Amino acid sequence: MPANNYYDNIITGDHSSLSLLRSVRQAVLEANPAAILISESQSTIRPADYFNQYGKYPPPDFDEIAEASYSYLFERQALAFKTTQQLMDFFSSEEIFYNRTRLRFFETHDSERINKTNSLLNKPLAVLASTVPGVPMIQAGQEIGAKNDSFVSKSNPLVNWTGGDSKLKDFYKKVFAIRFAHPALKYGDIKSVWKSGSNVLAYSRTYENETVVVAINTGNTQLTSYLNLPFKSRTVLKDELSGETFVVSDPANFSIFIPAYGSRILTVN
Repeated sequence: MPANNYYDNIITGDHSSLSLLRSVRQAVLEANPAAILISESQSTIRPADYFNQYGKYPPPDFDEIAEASYSYLFERQALAFKTTQQLMDFFSSEEIFYNRTRLRFFETHDSERINKTNSLLNKPLAVLASTVPGVPMIQAGQEIGAKNDSFVSKSNPLVNWTGGDSKLKDFYKKVFAIRFAHPALKYGDIKSVWKSGSNVLAYSRTYENETVVVAINTGNTQLTSYLNLPFKSRTVLKDELSGETFVVSDPANFSIFIPAYGSRILTVN
């Protein structure tokens, strides 16, 4: 967490960690030009201090020196996205400099474990983090649905690695394999495809000649939505998660149901 851990009203002058990390970056790349620098923070200013003063988060000036950094804004809003438009608004307003990458996660050792409150949310949130722009990141037992205390509530809590959910771990592996197999999920732009019906998170990722459609239901009931898909003619889609196929005869008005706490990753079959 390389943000400046000092208060300029106590210690005056420029004590910016950015100048230090510029030197670190230069030394590292001289030793290994292929190295990738990752930062937990995006800014020299501690986000909470900046937010309390200005009502927003500071600009990500660490993008200059770090190819990737943690996406805390995504983590804090992942459970709050109720409509596709809210998700699109997040990405349209997200500040990223130097064409850098954000690490997407929805649970950390600092936060209450999702498996403690609603274990069924693990799967749709894993799909969300793995199919939006950025790189999915798991940590501290998240892939087995850990239920240990958070770092905030208990100092240095231990993950019970033998008491986890192997099926959830297998699900993570499956979702990551789907991501790795489809460049659109790694490099594509993101656009809303939700049209009407129940509110689900529905978007497409397009890269070169490939388009993948994702639909996610974070609720506890099955939902049906109508999607406006970016296809010009009749198309057959395969759900990479379930293996089901769907014939899309009217791409501009495609009806699809998503089970409770379910997701669909649809590729052209």
